[in-house]
Amino acid sequence: MNINPILVVSHPRSGSHFLMTALRQNFPNVFDVQSPYFALDNLLIPGDQTIKKRFVEWYNHTINQNKIPLIEIKCLIEDLRNFIEINDKNSKEVKIVQEIINNGVFLNIIRDPRNCLLSWYKLCKSGGAITFAGSKFRLSNMNYEEFISSTNMHKLPNRKLMDYDLTTLDFCAYHHSSWKNFTENKKDQIIYYNELNKNYETSFKEILKFIEKKFELMLINDQNKFDRPPNAYDARYYRKIGKFIKHFESIFYSNKSKKIFKLLNINLSKLREKITSSFLASSLPEVEREFKPQEDLNHKILDKYNKAYEKYSGTQQTKFI
Repeated sequence: MNINPILVVSHPRSGSHFLMTALRQNFPNVFDVQSPYFALDNLLIPGDQTIKKRFVEWYNHTINQNKIPLIEIKCLIEDLRNFIEINDKNSKEVKIVQEIINNGVFLNIIRDPRNCLLSWYKLCKSGGAITFAGSKFRLSNMNYEEFISSTNMHKLPNRKLMDYDLTTLDFCAYHHSSWKNFTENKKDQIIYYNELNKNYETSFKEILKFIEKKFELMLINDQNKFDRPPNAYDARYYRKIGKFIKHFESIFYSNKSKKIFKLLNINLSKLREKITSSFLASSLPEVEREFKPQEDLNHKILDKYNKAYEKYSGTQQTKFI
């Protein structure tokens, strides 16, 4: 098996955690489930030197375990190149970042902008995302339409403000077009979240076939039935169970309890797996409250997105209608 990292690239709130959880949950012998993945964006935020040390230790540990490193990327490829440019070229972390850009296998997951921007707004509004430049204050009184028209609040500090940072919607279009172009040039895999979510078994198998080919290993056989990670609502349910169990851990895992579970036909191992994956899964913020934009606003968002996408890529985006 080739040991190159898998880099799951996405705009925020596009299903990267869902995909990584699916890979870890179904193939614990291939991916490290103890220290499952590294969010590379954390490495690019200046000020915390311990992050660099942890990244190098995590990466080397995963390789030494003969496991494939799973790395999450939500920044731009320009941010990664800028990190290499402004830091010591001989440092371990810079060498690893350079190596993963050149040799890593990219899974680029793209979500319908109407859904990913709405989810991004809700997460930011709840305080569940990293924000810069006083954006927390700006978000407090901002509605959804103002949010997508506002300056990109999540630009990493070391990158200059570009024209695609002028609105959050523009940044989404540029993120999609630039990473799609990069991924296609590397002949790596582009995944559409809606397809993965609706046709999980079929779409997941296609991803696995691609990984099999790249890594010269076998993941699919006739007996395969792939576990599906919990959605955000299910994840919250299993996290509550997990917290309850932790509180009464000694009672829950006693021999008497195991006999009761057996009588009730409850698979304890499966329950543990669901609880573990739920704690790893991305949760919906409490601000969710089922807010849905009006249909005319959704049409306006898609129209602006398509124009921005064509501007940055030179091609039309025909996947979302």
